[in-house]
Amino acid sequence: MNNVFLVGTPLQLLAAYIMASELFGQATNQLLLIHPQKDQIWRSSDSLRTMTEDQAVWRQVISRDKWLSGDYIWRYPRAMKLLQQRVLSFGKVDNVYLGSDKIIQNQLFVELLGCNSYARIDDGIWSYHNRDRRKLSKLWQLARISFFRSIGGISGNLQYNLGGLGHGLAATADYLFKPQLLERPSPNAVCLERSMVQRVMARLVAGMKPLPAMSAGNCLLFLGSTFVERKVITGQEEQAMLGDISRLAHDYGLRLIYKPHPGESSAKIADYSGRFPAMTIVPGKDPIEVLYAKYSSLRWAVSISSSGLLFADVFSETITPIALFKLYAVSTNDRILARMMDKAGVSIPDSIGELRRMIGGQAACT
Repeated sequence: MNNVFLVGTPLQLLAAYIMASELFGQATNQLLLIHPQKDQIWRSSDSLRTMTEDQAVWRQVISRDKWLSGDYIWRYPRAMKLLQQRVLSFGKVDNVYLGSDKIIQNQLFVELLGCNSYARIDDGIWSYHNRDRRKLSKLWQLARISFFRSIGGISGNLQYNLGGLGHGLAATADYLFKPQLLERPSPNAVCLERSMVQRVMARLVAGMKPLPAMSAGNCLLFLGSTFVERKVITGQEEQAMLGDISRLAHDYGLRLIYKPHPGESSAKIADYSGRFPAMTIVPGKDPIEVLYAKYSSLRWAVSISSSGLLFADVFSETITPIALFKLYAVSTNDRILARMMDKAGVSIPDSIGELRRMIGGQAACT
């Protein structure tokens, strides 16, 4: 069995690594890394380097920039031809696993690899609930697909997904950490069981250099987001939120740790570091789930809204995940998200007072 995993984010890579290690250990597994930041992100931490370089798991790893995007249109035929030559090294492929079936280029890869179907792997919240594209957007996607297939001479039978992530009808399965959270139909929801996750994580984190700030005491982890960058909230609103969390950590003798989102502004993070000197900024772009597995000192994970809250109990036995979207005027406070968080066992306080009682009560018992 020859499998190809196509991933574009650290969380997708983590899911692929677990699947290749535990579910398909006897198969030939190959990895195709795609990211607009070239391959820098995949070498930014111990865990990412291990997952991308583990020769016991991957027969071959190929890294590519984001392609057929942001370039002059007359260069596309050459880019397509070069890629067609490159994928020959994968051989005859039996199964393709996609981190996202919304991205047209990912679907083109499926056909270039000689397949007409694929399975999806976990990519956080959007793998469970994602709105469909509007009709005009679908027409534009159809035009792009037709153009790319024409210049590439692609003539497979893949039924392309013109809609949102998870809407593709060519998908045969969804491999998920918590399939019970699905808010959309799935052809076959396969659970990545906690036991297999724990086995892989034990091996993965063993080789990671420990961060002193997270190696002792009780830590309160704040998961960053791109809400400021996307103008969902203002920088002042996020600073006020961090101020509340910082005071709470101080009052209960907790070490405050900030884990930036990969898409957050480095200038913003530097500013927060200066404003909150007692707060430790975690370097690297490890999936937060890796840190859950590595550090038993992490007792609480708080965020406005993050995929990192959904899987806390899959990767750790000690962390209490807490969503803050009811405390602040954030537009992500919708009915479906709240239901998913609730089903995942995430605590959702209605006030700062309730948040303090949640953390203070547990802190007093440790």
